[in-house]
Amino acid sequence: MRYPKFLVITSVLFALVLLLTTIVSTKANPGQVIDFEGFSEGDFVYSVYSGHGVSGDAVNGDIAVRGYNPRFGLAVNAAMIFDATCQPGGTPADCSGGGYDLFNPAEGNVLIVSADLDQSDPDDDARPGAYVWFDFTNWGPGSVTVESVDVQDVDVEEPGDAYIQLFAGGSLISEILIPDTGDGWTTVTIGVSGVDGMLVNTNASGSILNVRLSTEPTAVQLSYFRLDSLRGEKVSLVWETGAEVDNYGFYLFRAAENNITLASSIHFEPAAGGSGGHTYTYEDTVPRSGVWWYWLSDVDTKGIATYHGPERTYQTFLPVTLAPNR
Repeated sequence: MRYPKFLVITSVLFALVLLLTTIVSTKANPGQVIDFEGFSEGDFVYSVYSGHGVSGDAVNGDIAVRGYNPRFGLAVNAAMIFDATCQPGGTPADCSGGGYDLFNPAEGNVLIVSADLDQSDPDDDARPGAYVWFDFTNWGPGSVTVESVDVQDVDVEEPGDAYIQLFAGGSLISEILIPDTGDGWTTVTIGVSGVDGMLVNTNASGSILNVRLSTEPTAVQLSYFRLDSLRGEKVSLVWETGAEVDNYGFYLFRAAENNITLASSIHFEPAAGGSGGHTYTYEDTVPRSGVWWYWLSDVDTKGIATYHGPERTYQTFLPVTLAPNR
């Protein structure tokens, strides 16, 4: 693209997202399932961990859980256990709160957003806008992959959509729509790595049966990622690693807003090799004046790209004038 002879870029914002991780071990934990077992019906769920709400391979740490009901606001956790076996009779008519549409005896405990916070008679909320938030920042040795989510009683005929959103460092990295299940259930395939937060919105009523995860040690210990210099439309980026294990390389992404799902991959930088640290640089040419955001991800030798952060944001407001061509 040719720039005009006179170009003034006003208030250019370059936000560099620092993607940090610490190498903990080199052994993967291939499978865990958040199945909500170990709780009693009517319990509020604030966190789950291996052996209590999570089955499969043992993993250090815990997963914070929060249920939002618009009726009670953000300060109140409405994430509650519903017993889908519907005791004592074990029939849909025995389900608490009249929740016959959540009957699923094979699943046992499931998670709902409580309609009224009544622990003696759990019932899922029927108003749109309710959701469950999962925080994975304290889970496992490194990168978290959400493999799939089982949901039940999702009615997309209600206003709005049902969806699952995946986040890394506060940035939305993927959104997947949940299909209408009627009174039945379905598995929503996710397969997204580098997740530190997940929002599940079943669009009014519904339950979460299982969340399948895997964890993988991250390949890179990143010391910093920052703007090195700015010369007109030329942006020089630099990052340094303290250590690299099974690192294949790095992807740089750029977007005109703080949303990585809208970002374009602008460069792949191969790993320098070895397990020690290295310094990398790249000069980008922005396509036009305005606001630009940059992200960095590392890719391991298995081809898994992992996003971390943002741990820190560097912002530089620079009025830049390009001299006329001569």
